[in-house]
Amino acid sequence: MQKPRETPRGTSYRGDNKNNPHCYACSEIGHTTRDCPAVKDAIERRRKDKDRAASTSSVRALHMLPMLTDHNTTTENNNPKLRFLIDSGTMQHMTPYEEILQDITASSKQILTAGNHTLDAIGEGDTIIMNDLQLMNVLLAPDLHDSLLSVVTMNDHGYDITFNHDGVVSIRDKNDIIAEGY
Repeated sequence: MQKPRETPRGTSYRGDNKNNPHCYACSEIGHTTRDCPAVKDAIERRRKDKDRAASTSSVRALHMLPMLTDHNTTTENNNPKLRFLIDSGTMQHMTPYEEILQDITASSKQILTAGNHTLDAIGEGDTIIMNDLQLMNVLLAPDLHDSLLSVVTMNDHGYDITFNHDGVVSIRDKNDIIAEGY
């Protein structure tokens, strides 16, 4: 004998024996919630949405924020090789320009890009940008098109990066703005 049960989707009847399972997700008889096709579809859709968002987050940051320049000088006075794109998706600073790095050590790291391409890093070194901002362990990847400034690494070293509604990005060291970009 089946007992009626009220669910958010209406009245459901649960079978009395284990040979006739009931799904609490879709209120169907014949399978359990763990085996529900509707639940599996929803989980797969969420997984695909999450993967899609993760693979494009870095690209969005790059397109929104093309240049980072010294707060005290104009873009025209800066060396183009010292300009970095702000990238919220990378875990380490990187550049294609060997000449801006000091104390380079060999590296065999591989870089996975947002488009699922792999680039080789051939070294790591340090550089100074914007008068006195030292970037350490910058990957040297000759196949990159532009230098990338890692938001994660900047935060780990005590800097705050603010993305303002008007498109201006500022880097702060405590309360002082040390760099701005668009």
